[in-house]
Amino acid sequence: MNVETETLNIDPAASVPSIREQLSVIRGRRVLLILPEDGALFRRKLDLVLIQRECYRRAIQLAVVSRDPKVVANANELNISCFPDADSSQNGRWKRGRQKVFLPRYHKPTLDPQPEELRSIASRLSDRNRRQSWIRQLVERAVILALLIGTIGAAVFIVAPSATVVVTLSQEQIATEAQISADVSIQDVDFDKAIIPAQLVRVVAETTATVPTSGIRSLDDAPATGIVTITNRSEAPVIVPAFTTVSTSAGEPVLFRTTQEVTVPAGIENSIEAPVEALRRSSGVSGNVAAGMINTIAGPVADSVSVINLTPAAGGEARSVSIVDSVDIDMLVTSVRAQLLTVAYEKIQAGLSEAQFIVIDSLAVVEEHKDWTTLSAQVGDIANELTATMRAHVAAVVVDESLSRQLVVSRLRAEAPSGAALLSESLRYSRGPINWNGARNRATFSARLTGMVVSQVDSAALRERLAGLSLEDARLLLESTADLAGESGIQIELFPAASNRMPSLPIRINLEVRLSE
Repeated sequence: MNVETETLNIDPAASVPSIREQLSVIRGRRVLLILPEDGALFRRKLDLVLIQRECYRRAIQLAVVSRDPKVVANANELNISCFPDADSSQNGRWKRGRQKVFLPRYHKPTLDPQPEELRSIASRLSDRNRRQSWIRQLVERAVILALLIGTIGAAVFIVAPSATVVVTLSQEQIATEAQISADVSIQDVDFDKAIIPAQLVRVVAETTATVPTSGIRSLDDAPATGIVTITNRSEAPVIVPAFTTVSTSAGEPVLFRTTQEVTVPAGIENSIEAPVEALRRSSGVSGNVAAGMINTIAGPVADSVSVINLTPAAGGEARSVSIVDSVDIDMLVTSVRAQLLTVAYEKIQAGLSEAQFIVIDSLAVVEEHKDWTTLSAQVGDIANELTATMRAHVAAVVVDESLSRQLVVSRLRAEAPSGAALLSESLRYSRGPINWNGARNRATFSARLTGMVVSQVDSAALRERLAGLSLEDARLLLESTADLAGESGIQIELFPAASNRMPSLPIRINLEVRLSE
């Protein structure tokens, strides 16, 4: 009867429990354990016994592959097949193994260990547990001892002499100024020549502007119109033809004409109204005469009727229209270009950081085309307003002021007194007017930086030097170490107060460094 064989390659780091776990999913088959050559597994007979018991419980016929003499001997004693390689297991005979692991002495081989030896093997586990318990006790005692030492040390630290030293350093203001050039042709800061890189930024700007036109074109004057009253001086009706001339009599006459034929009723003092308008020679504002000024009538009816205007004549005016003049176009184009610079400035400014600024004088239109400008009217066109829309490329030079600040900070640090530290929070930067040289694409300006410097104090080294000194020597040391703020620059408090000497332990000296106001 053929029985299925399961081959398990045992890892060098495997243990008996892990092998038993692999066997837990197998039942009623042959199992060949291929042991690693450099592994120590199964050199202890007890390990192989435990594996054999697991195989009995699961009806597994066990065999091993190993060349280790100790493993081979243990397998033979337990009647377990042991092959030198996996191929031999296919042709070799598989032993059934003993049902009883611990046999009476007469069933065992001559070299089989005595029960006392097996008990010695089993007792190792107990020895190991006792050894672990002893290590745990040793660790616990070490922890307790460390806590005790720490408590004693803390108590000594509390009652040991201590000192609090407060040193107030004086501050000195220093300043530097540099004439800085910002050049678009360089890439890095030149600290020696005080030159920083600048950036040429180019944008497309578009805007629209409108101006009133200034050209005038004259038209024919508008004639004044009015109503005259014609009164009959006879008993017969009088026909007054259209276009009969009437006028004023004071000064230079203002001439009008009737615009329709009228018949004055018969009878003295009978009257009729007739519309009139100023003649061409009297058109315009001169025809706007007051009431009663039109009092003369010409022609054949002059002896038969009289005339008067009871209301003013009005509506006469000099007429003209506004037209586009060439001056209007020139002025509008100039205005639009100025607005383009403003639009470009705002567009460039929106993309800058807080440290960057635009050189205003460098703003310029660098490219425009005729078809990029449109006008609402041309020279001579009748229009009250002229509108232009213009688009152009505008460029400007941008300077990163953090670079100029970096340059003057470097100079100020170099000018600081030896052994002094520059207080970063005290730095005050200012920039002068900007001069633009368009021919060289370079902007120049002055940059000024002021700051406070104080003496550098190595607190750890100073505590080491103060340890064990008398109070007087400690004061002399502090005075020679740093520039102090007058007589109040040193404050020393000792514990106990009666002591006249600094603590011997530097760690017991609390050193506090302050800056003068």
